[in-house]
Amino acid sequence: MNTENLQESKSPEDVLPKTNRRERRRHLMGVNSKAVPAILDELEFGQNKCSPNARRIGSHAQNTNVDFWIDKHYHIREQQGDDFGNKRDGIEPEKVHTLVKKCIPHLILYSSFLRNFTFLNYDKLLIKERIIRVVCQGIYDGNQLNVVIEGHVISLTDIEITIVTAIQKNEYLPHDGQYAVLLDDNKGSELFYCSKRKLGTAAVI
Repeated sequence: MNTENLQESKSPEDVLPKTNRRERRRHLMGVNSKAVPAILDELEFGQNKCSPNARRIGSHAQNTNVDFWIDKHYHIREQQGDDFGNKRDGIEPEKVHTLVKKCIPHLILYSSFLRNFTFLNYDKLLIKERIIRVVCQGIYDGNQLNVVIEGHVISLTDIEITIVTAIQKNEYLPHDGQYAVLLDDNKGSELFYCSKRKLGTAAVI
């Protein structure tokens, strides 16, 4: 056998470019070593939204049950149309119910940080105010669906949401003093407030 044509096996160091020893070692370590995931220390203090030195001690899922109802007014509008017998397109139950369910988490978030905003009524308030109703809005095939809802606190873990009425109308304007939440395509929303027949943005998430 002619051994002159056989190539000797080369070590990783032999195939490296001719550089200094430190660079060659760094290259070998990068080729042959795998990244080791960082080990989380549960007792370590770190930064959260409140403090630069905080430690997580646990978590708890706060569950809230939401009961959905429809008012007979909405049922009549969906089945028979308006007072003049004109059919209201685009307010089918499945579409309306889906929109309202998607809006509830947004309304809960807005009410948690926006001063003076709430979408829920509570019977045990010492000072009785007018009934709060909010408009849930979404765009479907270029048409704006508007659903008026009324929410009530039943207990610490129960909320009742009633769909009062619905209409598909792009120029829909809520009543003065009323809020409307409009969902967008990116799972965000914008909260509007109507004052003197004009809409203004109250918050965006």
